[in-house]
Amino acid sequence: MKFSAASLATMAVAASAGDITDIKNVVIYMQENRAYDHYFGTMSGVRGFNDRSTVPMPTGLDAFHQPTNTSDLTQYMLPFKAENNKTNAQCMPAPEMFYTTDINMWNKGRMDRWNTERDAGVGMSYFDREGLPYYYELYDAFAAGDQYFQSTFTSTCPNREHLFSGTNGIAAPEETRRAALEDNTEDPPFDWVTVAELLEEKDISWKVYQEEDNFDDNGFAWHTNFKSAKKGDSLFDKGMARYKSAIDEFSKDVEADTLPQVSWVIAPAIK
Repeated sequence: MKFSAASLATMAVAASAGDITDIKNVVIYMQENRAYDHYFGTMSGVRGFNDRSTVPMPTGLDAFHQPTNTSDLTQYMLPFKAENNKTNAQCMPAPEMFYTTDINMWNKGRMDRWNTERDAGVGMSYFDREGLPYYYELYDAFAAGDQYFQSTFTSTCPNREHLFSGTNGIAAPEETRRAALEDNTEDPPFDWVTVAELLEEKDISWKVYQEEDNFDDNGFAWHTNFKSAKKGDSLFDKGMARYKSAIDEFSKDVEADTLPQVSWVIAPAIK
């Protein structure tokens, strides 16, 4: 469902008159492989490319001057604009991101190996208002979380697990604790309680909106209780059912005023 700039502004004004108790619906939508600066680094008023407190490089330059050669730090790459309206930039392949790669890029807080611990590819690219007009309309009307970071320095599944269950294993209760999931293997069993099960227990309505193609991004599906759920079971009907169009199903519930209190929208790989 898409809203116009005018309707977004109207909703923002209406929302500003209340407080957190006025929130009736929470919609959770996580995207893939996009850093904050990649989307909003050029936006005014946020901690983006104009950040004055970035980690300095040994050369005295800021962390946006990412070295391309570990033996010669004067060779660097600056962020560059992805020409979304002239190229297929929105379909760009993501550079490597795994636990060891990310930890090495971080380099004990030096933040100086973004381009040397992996094939840099287009990892230094960014979009701006021209390339993402709708996203910028959203953030003009609402709030931007410029201090929001991924839960763990690694790939998709561990971070999805944090979103759907609050942990990637190591912080689970003792009886279900396991070594932290650090990659995309989805190594079972995942037996700790998920956010949806807590909502179910508290009689708070919830639902997952996903299609047959869900890019394997529904974190609930990796948990034992969801794996064993059958059609007619609450966990299956709300958390595992798939729809021809997730957005059509979501829009239908909005229009019928039956949107649950908490929703997860799982995007397809290709649309």
